[in-house]
Amino acid sequence: MRGGRPERIVGKPDFCGAAAWLVTPSAATSIIGDNPATDATDTARLSMPLVLVGTHAQADAASLAELFHPEPVAALPVAVNIA
Repeated sequence: MRGGRPERIVGKPDFCGAAAWLVTPSAATSIIGDNPATDATDTARLSMPLVLVGTHAQADAASLAELFHPEPVAALPVAVNIA
């Protein structure tokens, strides 16, 4: 990803086929999945990092929206001097 945006999005279930035409090294390419059991097996076979979404305990984010657009940091209060 550059600037928080994915370079290219590839769909399941053909991770192996998609990996064949990637120009980035496996270790620099992440797979986003929602099933810890099956997606972890695929990513281990390809030596690619896994980012999990969903409500399970291992999830990195609850949804794709949260993954790509996390909650903004709360703004700090600003002191205003009115004379």
